[in-house]
Amino acid sequence: MANTLECSIDNLPMMEKHPHHKLTIVHMSDSHISHQFLKSIPDGDIFIHSGDISHKSEWYDWQQKIEKELEKNPNLNREELYESTPSISSFNEWIGELPHPIKIVIAGNHEMGFNGLTRSFIRKNILPNAIYLQDQTLIINYKGQELLRLYGTPWTTSSNMGFSISRHRIKDKWEKIPMETDVLITHLPPFGIMDLASGKDPAFFCDYCKKEHKYRKHWGNVELRNKAIELNSKGCLQAHLYGHVHEFHGTTVEPITKDSSRPLLYSNAASVGSHTDKNILKPNVIEILPRKLQLI
Repeated sequence: MANTLECSIDNLPMMEKHPHHKLTIVHMSDSHISHQFLKSIPDGDIFIHSGDISHKSEWYDWQQKIEKELEKNPNLNREELYESTPSISSFNEWIGELPHPIKIVIAGNHEMGFNGLTRSFIRKNILPNAIYLQDQTLIINYKGQELLRLYGTPWTTSSNMGFSISRHRIKDKWEKIPMETDVLITHLPPFGIMDLASGKDPAFFCDYCKKEHKYRKHWGNVELRNKAIELNSKGCLQAHLYGHVHEFHGTTVEPITKDSSRPLLYSNAASVGSHTDKNILKPNVIEILPRKLQLI
């Protein structure tokens, strides 16, 4: 199926050595051209970047060039005209050198140059050193048996950027997430979970936080959080990984699930405090139970 990818592996040293045979995921996001400044990267079985490798300013000249070419000839293929930015090319080389056995990437709203490109083109020609997911499931097989299912989707409600969609339509993207998903990777945060960022209103009372916010608002999406909770309670979801909001960097547990047998873990791994920040934060490290412990 086009919406399902598979990778097979026979050696996951950290999982094999873990006392409870958990998978170690190293999660990074929103590096915005600064990935090369990260000097120390934690070991892990899986490395995941949840979007915003580049910065929107890198794409402006290229976009203008593309629009002019398409005005002359509307039948031109955007893939034939594609020119990568320095940060995307550098990131592909950089991630290719990482020692993690499995490396996964989704796009963010700053990957404006990916608009109009097919998933297979991006995977083969732009980010060949990683497994690129775009509204797709990745099944990881270990020694011939299914170990984990991850789902990656890049959409946000940002205006006129990469993978932008309206607020009333984005729910359709979440409805496509399979119930069998163990790890969800989005660029957009869930509402109310490490998602408070800059806003235009000088002051308003937030019904969710029960306090006043000044020039701050929740960037997260309510339907996305509801979907993650549903995937956890009725399905297999253990963790939701994202970025987009630079004011937060860390992990937390969904309050509704904190006392359950399988709490839902959230990870916001935005790496820089601003788009020009060179003080890049270390990726988050989380542990996930594989599907079948008897495999080990």
